[in-house]
Amino acid sequence: MDAVQAIADFCAQSEDYTYLRKETDEYCRHINADACMIADRSSKVFPALAFASSDGAVLQVVNIVPGSVSEIGIADYNMILDRFTKAFAIFCGAKRVKMTITQTSDSLTLESAIPGRKTRDFFQRFLNLHPTSYHPSDIERLDVFICAASRYHSGGFNTHRLRRYLMEVLEWKEKDASWCCDRIDAGLDILKVNRKF
Repeated sequence: MDAVQAIADFCAQSEDYTYLRKETDEYCRHINADACMIADRSSKVFPALAFASSDGAVLQVVNIVPGSVSEIGIADYNMILDRFTKAFAIFCGAKRVKMTITQTSDSLTLESAIPGRKTRDFFQRFLNLHPTSYHPSDIERLDVFICAASRYHSGGFNTHRLRRYLMEVLEWKEKDASWCCDRIDAGLDILKVNRKF
């Protein structure tokens, strides 16, 4: 059984999780990979969890999108993830399905947040100087990264994972990490519209 089918079967038997078929189809088309999205009905923030798999056996949690709030804090994010991981592990154990889910902070690296080496190098240049100074030169370095991400990372970009990396690994303040990731999101959206103009 592949990872996406295992998630679908899990949701079919769960009272707390719903497989989002329409969103899954759109997501798969967007990232051009095996992926799925599910809704967590047991959480007070009604999040959607997005998963991707490159080999059919290892699931990577690539995002948790809030449904009833504008942003999910790190503690809530981890709690939502832990609850799903435990429930899914019990399901897999009962079905004798071998499945791996990557989601711990141990795997939260810059490489996991920004997979492409070329794009990651531009972000590393931004990080190497004074990224939280808001100086025009630093903002320009971030904007160069945004242009590179738009050009070389057409499959989509997970700024939520990057925000977690900045806060959990680099210990940035939440306001700095949010400003950075919000600028990236806005920049990528503008460049996407510009390509169609």
